[in-house]
Amino acid sequence: MFLIDFAPAAHGHFLQYVINNYIFNINCKFDIFSASGAAHNTEYNSDYNVKSIIDYMHCSSYDQLIPKRYQKIVYIKHDIRYDYIMLYNSYDRCHGFLPSNSQKELINAMHDDILSEPNDIRRRANWYSKLMNRSGFLTDQVSKQINTDKPVYKFKYSSFFDVNLFYAELQQISKFFADTFTPDDSLAHLHQKFLDKNDGYSSYKKCMNILESIHLNQDTEITTDWKEEAFLNYNLTKIYRIHSGDLFNNDYPRNTKIIYNIVQEHLRLLDKNL
Repeated sequence: MFLIDFAPAAHGHFLQYVINNYIFNINCKFDIFSASGAAHNTEYNSDYNVKSIIDYMHCSSYDQLIPKRYQKIVYIKHDIRYDYIMLYNSYDRCHGFLPSNSQKELINAMHDDILSEPNDIRRRANWYSKLMNRSGFLTDQVSKQINTDKPVYKFKYSSFFDVNLFYAELQQISKFFADTFTPDDSLAHLHQKFLDKNDGYSSYKKCMNILESIHLNQDTEITTDWKEEAFLNYNLTKIYRIHSGDLFNNDYPRNTKIIYNIVQEHLRLLDKNL
């Protein structure tokens, strides 16, 4: 038997299904996406679980030993450029969507501090701090490295978001297992559905577009939630060294020109004080 080791929200269920059907060719295809958009329907298909050749666990994230029965391991290696996608999906997908998962309490506990915050401004500040300091879930679960003497293939998390990179990684996995990667158009359609249902990825792209509009001083209306506002502030801090003010303390601006003007005033004062 083989194993996928991954942090919560790192798309291990999806990768398992793809490896089983397009490398090991178990020929058990069905709608894997649950109401949350995650590929958690794999947990409830008994025929699929009987045929599955590769399992999944969160061993590294929770300092658990790799069980001896697994001969080779695929480890999903996170890319810090996509911390926000992991954080977003871990909140929206994992909390309350894991009725049969033995690690439900551990996963849900990641967000106790957010759920206890009194308002969205405080929640925004909480996530901003997590992104800036890479704290909480991002260090406690996501960044832990696999520790085993068994053969390991480190799958690049970033490849999930580009079909060409995704296929290239699957080709390498097939070599790792001494098998053959046999995609057809159904995998391309499945991957597109994966992206379409990936709320974290959609939110990431939305924020990138907003940032571009800010840089260009475009007149663009903004509709964001506290999670997206935290990510925007994280990027604005990294780019412009802006750490405080209206973007952090008040209701968020609803137009990119307003944010552009806030940034320009900050830069003017920053230059004056140097």
